[in-house]
Amino acid sequence: MQTVLAKQPRRSVRRATRAYCHAVGYSDFEEIGDMALDLSPRGMLVACDAPAAIGEEVVVSFMVPGTDILWLDAEAEVARIIHGYRLGDPGYCVGLRFTYLE
Repeated sequence: MQTVLAKQPRRSVRRATRAYCHAVGYSDFEEIGDMALDLSPRGMLVACDAPAAIGEEVVVSFMVPGTDILWLDAEAEVARIIHGYRLGDPGYCVGLRFTYLE
């Protein structure tokens, strides 16, 4: 017996982009990543150089794609971790869910 799972539509539009950012842990202010790989109104995917944990609070500043001087600040939490093991994964990344966006 074969089960087919229906794909649920995304809650918001996600755009693949490369944007400079500074994502730091809220508790220790150690940088975890500096490149946003995709962006949506609800969060972003950040390529990481340091480990992070699900639920960890993060402060992120990022340059708005398409502009030269507009930076936004946001508070977020780590919603998912991509370890980079699967084919097509961009490497070690974290998915951030915005909790506060200026």
